[in-house]
Amino acid sequence: MRKASLRMWVLSGTPLLLAGVFILFELFFLADTAEGRRLGGQLNDVLKQAIAIELEVSKLFSASALAIIGVVAYYLKERRGEWTNAEFACAAAVLVSAVVSIFFGHLWMVAVRNQLEADIHDPYSPSRVWSERLQYLTLILSLGWFGLLVFRREFLESRSGAGASTPAGGGKV
Repeated sequence: MRKASLRMWVLSGTPLLLAGVFILFELFFLADTAEGRRLGGQLNDVLKQAIAIELEVSKLFSASALAIIGVVAYYLKERRGEWTNAEFACAAAVLVSAVVSIFFGHLWMVAVRNQLEADIHDPYSPSRVWSERLQYLTLILSLGWFGLLVFRREFLESRSGAGASTPAGGGKV
């Protein structure tokens, strides 16, 4: 009973906590759009291509994070057995890190947009560099947590019943 109550608090409190953290990150990360190379209202072809590549990479990372969320949701639906605390923590970490990855992708594109609106270009500004880095780092973290979850559910679970081996015909030995 207590385990279910704790899980309920975690499930209901995590989105609220994330929302607060996201607001703080946005205020901190997007405060550097005052400096950079002035564009004079024009984007040359190189800058257009660089921004297009940034957009495509951000979309790829965001789509990958959404795919991870979908795979975990499907995996949770298919595996209705008893969950250990470690498995629950892994599943929560996968979902949270995937959502955070999507958020940093959003920040990355907002930083690019803010610079274009300010008529500047600074590819090395902290808002762009750190948003990009944190997007792919949290995506990799999400993949790692998912691998650990699958390993725990699929391989450690099968070892717990290792005392009885099953022949090819399906009967017990």
